[in-house]
Amino acid sequence: MVSLKNLSLREKIGQTYILEESTLFEMQDKDAFFANYQPGGIWFGSSVPTTCGNMREYADSINSCLKVPALFGGDAETGFGRGKAAGMSYLPCAAALGSTASEELSFE
Repeated sequence: MVSLKNLSLREKIGQTYILEESTLFEMQDKDAFFANYQPGGIWFGSSVPTTCGNMREYADSINSCLKVPALFGGDAETGFGRGKAAGMSYLPCAAALGSTASEELSFE
């Protein structure tokens, strides 16, 4: 396990930024990128279709290039079915649920 105190200044700075995964998807040479930059997080927010299994494999492949495993996140308040992961549910937004005035529906 790598300790943050053993990282270079450049690597510590890299820990402060989050990269959108669509940027990686379009990159020609990911290995060269990760050799120079060590992002602290990856954000799944693009419309690149994938499955949950592929997301895990993709995350593992990214982490294999990093000294410190990245934190992964995403814009998923409406579920991962909205162009983020094939076969996943699309959920209504908070405003749509609120407009029903139903505690039960909101809970479900």
